Parts: sequence; structure tokens; C-alpha cells
Amino acid sequence: MSRTVYLACDGFGKPLQDAIEEHLASLDHIQVKNLGSDTYYDAAAKLARQMQKDEDTNAIGVLFCGTGMGVGIVANKFKGVRAATCENTMAAKCARAVNNANVLCLGKLVTPPDTAVEIIDVFMKQGFVEHPA
Repeated sequence: MSRTVYLACDGFGKPLQDAIEEHLASLDHIQVKNLGSDTYYDAAAKLARQMQKDEDTNAIGVLFCGTGMGVGIVANKFKGVRAATCENTMAAKCARAVNNANVLCLGKLVTPPDTAVEIIDVFMKQGFVEHPA
């Protein structure tokens, strides 16, 4: 099954986005759509709007800025977007399994590229786990 991954960043996050885009391009069944670089708030809004259009698909978004916090705050203002700033694989796994996150936020100033690759791989593999009320 093919999966679309949308990417967007600000100037701080651009080097990390480039590293992740290269990694994703090497994977089978992944279609990468780079939405470009802008201010953190415009990049987050652009990706969030795209996620709203693809609400019923298995698409995910990945946002990059200095810390991952700013893009996450903005993205979460959009209906249907569940953005999680993750700095390790356990946070990424739980964001998907528990919170059904569909947007991963990463920060270039706090997450090295090799760790970001591990985080995105876990985020993409983990599904939402329905918990009884």
C-alpha cells in the first residue's frame, strides 16, 4: 500500500527536512510531496490545509522548524490535524498509537538527522490503537 508524506519547513528546519526527504525517497511505497520552505506559521498552515484535503487517506505530514514546537502549535489549530512534536521514538510511537497523530513535528536544533530518521520510521509504522472507553 502506498503512502503519501507531505513535508514543509521553515528556514531553521530546512537541513533536517532535506535529510528526511532523502531517507523517504529511498523507501518503497512512499510518495513524498515537498510543500516547500516558508515562515514556520505559513509552512505549518500550508501542510495542515493539505492534510485537511486528504483527511480520509493514510497520508501523514512532517513539519520542521527549530524546535518543532512552533509548527506544531500552528498545525493543531486546523480541524482534523493532530500534530505531535516528538524528540524520540517512544514519543512518536505513543503519538500515533494513543493520540492518532497524523502530523509529526521535528526540530533541527534538538534532533540530529539520524535520530529523526528513526523517529519518522516509527511514526509511519505505528497505527492507532483503539482503546476501550
